[in-house]
Amino acid sequence: MKREEAHHCSYVDQGMEGLPTFSPMETFHSHPCNSLQIRLLSDLQIHLVQACTCDPLFSIMGAEMYEMTNVQYQTVYNTLSFSLASMMATTMYLWFRSYAVMNKYQSAVLISGLVTFIAAYHYIRIFNSWVEAYEFPAAGTDGGIGDPSLTGVPFNDAYRYMDWLLTVPLLLLEILLVMRLDADTLSTKGWTLGLGSALMIVSGYYGELTITGDLTPRWICWFVSMCFFLYIVYELMVGLGDATNSESDPVIKGKIQSAQLMTVISWCTYPVVYLFPMLGMSGATSVVGVQVGYCISDIISKCGVGLIIYQITAAKSAAEAKTGGFAESMQGALLA
Repeated sequence: MKREEAHHCSYVDQGMEGLPTFSPMETFHSHPCNSLQIRLLSDLQIHLVQACTCDPLFSIMGAEMYEMTNVQYQTVYNTLSFSLASMMATTMYLWFRSYAVMNKYQSAVLISGLVTFIAAYHYIRIFNSWVEAYEFPAAGTDGGIGDPSLTGVPFNDAYRYMDWLLTVPLLLLEILLVMRLDADTLSTKGWTLGLGSALMIVSGYYGELTITGDLTPRWICWFVSMCFFLYIVYELMVGLGDATNSESDPVIKGKIQSAQLMTVISWCTYPVVYLFPMLGMSGATSVVGVQVGYCISDIISKCGVGLIIYQITAAKSAAEAKTGGFAESMQGALLA
């Protein structure tokens, strides 16, 4: 007992903020419990301190953190920064160019800018969370910088799912708004695709919390989310086929098909990235792969598709302006 008490006190005397500092021997000195109970409680406190301070991997409220090399940290850091800049630039471009299209098409362009604006906000939060999760040591005498260490602040990747919950339904809506759909069909498709996309995001979130150990929850969430994903892909490529084929202008029709195809292809990367931990990637390597993969997919599906939506609205506005101008000239000639 004396050996274990001394071992316990060596941790308590460190004065670690936020960690238990009570002494089982003092607390239970007068309590009529046997020595085994005191020993178990002492060991429990020792293991708690060791788990929080000595293990390079620790978990805070389900957020698993890993030690990173400088290269791994900088890879995620720079990728997040580039994604944020892409979202902000696309937002400004789309909102400024929304006045260059006809009024009835402005909603599609404004919503495209809203998608990248929401994404930019969440990328600020993700970027800041990543920076707060790690800290670098002081430079050595030779000027070299070592690898970053964990600060104890968990990296909150839930911001990404909150972003998707808002932006994915809007992404589908912006595509619907540039297609030839009557009001009833637009409303029906908008609600069904919006609800399906929300369920796809929600069903995948829980599995995202598990990237090591027993990956059964991640597999289950992946399969459930894929069911909603396949339904959305079917609606985009097949269910809206008649509306796409109804476009008389081959250029506009081709751009709509490009928006649909780009959306599907970029979305197909999300479930693949989700599989990284199940394909043998683990720890810090898995975190880096997931973050970089999601950023690339976001840029394609949000910025890329948003720019195509603008091109569709601009082409439709130009075509209708030309047709309208020709009709006005014919009407003037007949009146003359």
